[in-house]
Amino acid sequence: MTIWANSLPPLANLRGRILGALLLCGVAAPTLSGAATWTVSAAGGGDFATVNEAMTASSAGDTVWIDVGIYRESVGLRTGVTLLGAGMRDTRIEVDFTGNPVYAVAVDSARVKDLTLAYIGNEEIATVYISGSSVTFEDCHLTGGP
Repeated sequence: MTIWANSLPPLANLRGRILGALLLCGVAAPTLSGAATWTVSAAGGGDFATVNEAMTASSAGDTVWIDVGIYRESVGLRTGVTLLGAGMRDTRIEVDFTGNPVYAVAVDSARVKDLTLAYIGNEEIATVYISGSSVTFEDCHLTGGP
């Protein structure tokens, strides 16, 4: 929606003008924040085919939603980004090479929800690696290692 300055009714006094400006800023603020939801689908039809591509495009406040499927990649979390699966029984990030399915280094306020993280290799590898970071895991299944 575009609002042109000349289409707004004149406000009668300074207090009304200040109130009007504050209300206008309050209405515009959510649309200016730029928070986006990126869709990952290995089957196609999403914004990205891999979780890493979506994480690279994301910024603080964004959500990366992962469709049903198995995603074989190691995913680096980003500050302020939510990684959201379609359900811990339906969305799975796994690796079978030397590396962690999910890792965070110097990341603040990341969130991981509704998915399974699995290491399916033969090495002694942690399913999640976190260093100097604040990450919340909610409704996730972590599994792996010999």
